[in-house]
This record gives sequence, C-alpha cells and structure tokens, in this order.
Amino acid sequence: MDTFGAFEIREIQLGVKSQREVWSRFLAANGLRAEKVDYCLGLYDSSDRLVGTASLLGNIIKEVALDESAREGSLANSLVSRLMSYAFEQGHLNLMVFTKPEYLRTFRSLSFHKIGETRDVVLLESDSHGLSSYVHYLASLRRQGRNGVIVMNANPMTLGHRWLIEHAAQEVDNLYLIPVADNDATEFSYHERVDILRRETSSITNVTVCDGSPYTISASTFPSYFLKEVSSATDTHIALDLDIFARHLAPALGVAVRFAGSEPTDELTRRYNERMLDMLPERGVEVKVFDRLELGGGPVSASSVRRLMSERSGASDILDIVTSSAVPYVFAHMAADALRDELSLTPKPGLVDSHDSGAHSDMDFYLMSRSIDALEPWFVKIAVAAYEGSEVSEIRALGILAEKTMMEATRGVNTHRGALFCVGIALSAACRLAAKGEMLTPDALSEAIVTEACSYSQPGNTHGATAIRKYGRGGALDNAKTGYCQLFSSWLPFLRNLPSGEEHSRHLALLHIMSELDDSNILYRCGRTTADEVKEMAAALKNEDLPPNLLTERLAELNRKFIERNISPGGAADMLSLTLFADRLTRS
Repeated sequence: MDTFGAFEIREIQLGVKSQREVWSRFLAANGLRAEKVDYCLGLYDSSDRLVGTASLLGNIIKEVALDESAREGSLANSLVSRLMSYAFEQGHLNLMVFTKPEYLRTFRSLSFHKIGETRDVVLLESDSHGLSSYVHYLASLRRQGRNGVIVMNANPMTLGHRWLIEHAAQEVDNLYLIPVADNDATEFSYHERVDILRRETSSITNVTVCDGSPYTISASTFPSYFLKEVSSATDTHIALDLDIFARHLAPALGVAVRFAGSEPTDELTRRYNERMLDMLPERGVEVKVFDRLELGGGPVSASSVRRLMSERSGASDILDIVTSSAVPYVFAHMAADALRDELSLTPKPGLVDSHDSGAHSDMDFYLMSRSIDALEPWFVKIAVAAYEGSEVSEIRALGILAEKTMMEATRGVNTHRGALFCVGIALSAACRLAAKGEMLTPDALSEAIVTEACSYSQPGNTHGATAIRKYGRGGALDNAKTGYCQLFSSWLPFLRNLPSGEEHSRHLALLHIMSELDDSNILYRCGRTTADEVKEMAAALKNEDLPPNLLTERLAELNRKFIERNISPGGAADMLSLTLFADRLTRS
C-alpha cells in the first residue's frame, strides 16, 4: 500500500465480490468493461472512494482509468509505476499497454513507445527494441518478387490450411506464413503448431514459415480473438491489429497481398476478414479470400478437430481432416487426454481422484495433474520420432528422459511410470502404423505393440519386477509383449458394449480390469492373497449391474476400505488409461 497525499494505492481483491462490483462499475462509468486480469490496483481518495485503477494480464497493462478528480498531477504515473514494479517482479521484461489516447502522455513519460493506433486506442510497449527487433528479423527473410502473407493459428493444421497455402503460393513468388504466437488457450502449443507448419510446407519451395510475435493477432493487439466473441470493442481491436500489420510488418516483408480463407461459421473471424478487405487495400496491401475447402459436405476447420478431440471421437474421424504432419501431435495429445480422463474419474477405490488421494499419502490430484502436464511434451517427442521411423532404442531413450522430467515435476514421486510405459508404447506403435498408411484396427495395433515391446528388456528395479520375482506373475513388459491380449480381447470390447454414460462406463471398465488383471502394484504392496481378493470384490461389484448413483456410492465405500488396508490398484488405473487411449485410436 502506497500513500500519495490524500490518495492511496492498494490492490483490489477481485475475488471479493463487493470489491469486484465497485471496480466493474467504475470501469463502466469510464467507458471500459471488466475483463479477466491477473492483478489489479486501485487508487482511493481520502473518502476511500475508488478514483483510479490499472490491471495486469500476463505482460499486458489494461483497464487503466482515472476519475476526473485524479487526472491532474502525477497520480496516473504513480499508479502505473506501481503496477510496472509488480510486473517486473513477476519476470515480465517487455510490458505492453492497450489504452485510450488520453493516457498516451502518461505512458510516454514512463518510457513506453507507441507501436499502433486507431481513433479510439493506442498500443504501446516498454521495450524500445521490441517491435523494431521483430521487424528487422522479418526484413532479413524478405526476398525479391511479388510477396504474399498468411497469418494463421493452425491449431492444429488441417487439410484446409494446406489447401489455402498451396493455392496462395501459386499466386506469388514468395509466401510468408506468420503463426499466431501469443495464444496460451490452445490445444496445441505455439512450438507444436510451428513445427507442424514447417514440416508440412518443407516441400513447397517458395513458402517461409516465420517466427510468431505479440504483434499480430495477439492478446495485446486483438484480445477479442481469444475471447471468441464479437463485442463493441471488436472493430477497435481489429483496426489496431491491422494498423500494426500495415504500418510495420507488411513493409518489412515487402507484402503485396494478404491471403485468408473464408469463414462460414466463426462470426469473429468473418468480421476480421471483412475489416481486412476494407482497410488493407487503402494501405497498399491487396486482400484475397479463398473459399474454404469442404470435405464430407462441410468446411474443414481446426475447430472441428478440437471439437472431435474434446468429444473423445475416434482417430479415424480426425485423420480425415488433419495434415499428415499433424498426426503424431494429435495422437500425443490423445494419449495425455487418456491419462487425464483416468485421473478425473471419481470415485475410484484406493486411487487418486478429484475427491481424495485414495491409499496414497505422497500424491494428490494436483500432483498427478502436474505429472501429466510434464509428460505431454514427451509424448509429442515420442510420437514424432516413431512417426518418422526412429529405432526403438531412440524411443526408449525419450521415455527415460520423460520419466526423469516427470520425477522432477513431482519431486521424486512415481506418479505415472507405469502409464508412461503402456501408453507410450501404444502411442509409438500407433504412429508407426499411421506413418505407413495402415488402418488402426485393434488387431493391427496389438501386433504393432508386440513388435515394439520385443525390443525392450525387463528393468530390475521396478515394483512390477519385484512382484514377478516373488509371485511369478507377469508384469507390464510381459503384458506388452502379448500385445496387451486382455486389452483387445476383453477390456476394449467390454467398454464398447456398455450403453451407459461416459463416467458410468469408465467406472464399470475399471472394475472389469481390476477383476482380471494381475496388478503388480497390489502384489507389491499387499501380497497375492489380497490381490486375488481385490479381483473377486471388483467382479462382484461389476456384476451387480447397479445404476450410476448406487454404483458411485458403492465405489466410495470400497475406496474407504482400500484406504484402510493400503490397497492401490495402480496397475488397473494404468490399464484403464491404455484402454481409453486404444478405444479412441481404433474406433471407426
């Protein structure tokens, strides 16, 4: 808290309803609307009345407003300086601000530099070399001739993106692709999207994939894009984004024409195209919009891919519309989603779920979630390597690094070693099949897993290896070397024959797996007698054919018993993840 004469600056606790309501009303009175922010400061007068505010979202200063009574003197500077200090403490070195023209003098006095403007707003940044460095980089890519550009998110890249690039490339000497970079709310990361674009266009000789930046379709230049809504501010955001493009980026690349695909479904993107057609020709840049590619009677779009992934649709539906280079990335995200689906299933007997930690004192839902987040990029590496034909030894080396990263994220707790192995080996096998253009049938996937697994040797330091030595029952590697026989002959058919809802089906599938699996985790923790007893209990509960609400109650009761006896069917949890993954891979 800082005091300036009769005024005081302090944090506004937006989680407190009364404070948020006062803040929202103040913004509305000053022509702004309350949006998502990470941190918010308020300026209060001697009567404790809110007379000024400024907020931070990531590295973006926003929602800056002052009452007329506070606009004289240096109060605005003090408020923004306090916010900047906090931002720098958070590690944000280049701050950007999207604000009204009347605050331009305030930010210039704090060494901000204007990079774009419209009649209603200006965009500034604190790093004097930020935009100029990016412009210099673009200029280094410029080649002689008629140059065109496409700005695309490609989240992920579809056959529609490929179609647009191919047709645009035919109309220019050089085509530059600028990927949307400043977008955290994507299924596929920026680096993944760029990697896919570069792989997919490597054979098109006049296409260059540029690095992205915060200077085109970003949270700074075009926040409406990420809210996915058309509002009164949308046209202002679009105008600012296009001003920066026309003023700085297009000249750096020598762009004569900007290409885009038509937008039959997304109102926001359609409005962006309309404003491009209005504004860019006046700034010397032609705009050409191609009709969207259609397959199966509808337009091909990345949103369709993401919808299919969120609906847990089969891989075949997705493979029909994504580019070849995107396939391993899609499979990798499906693998991580299978782990998340298992984790979120609640309740589960003796296992970590969203309600409790089951029989585990060293892990919880959030630790397990961090573990999956740590593994997901490694699933991508494994998938790409297998798709490109890498040797099994290289895949195994990636798996070892993945496990190391997981253990670092969990501070030494083994959260997903078993799941990493079984889902990772299935992922690798599926990618090899897809790379050869083979159908992902259950039989084909099982055979491919056998081929993959036969190159592995049994490690001697795992719980599974200990259980094998002590009780003579097969472990994870033995199961893989059979092509996960039980998975394809029993667990997967059982899951697919269930008519119930998604969560109920998964509960029953878990019980079915528990009733059949020699779970090395239970064997290691509790011994053979308990492991056999768990099989019997799971089979009995499954066979009662209870409705969802009663099954949930019984599972919660079983969870309490397992916690008391330190029983954790961790192997069954891994196999449920694998079953869910295999279901999606092979469902037609």
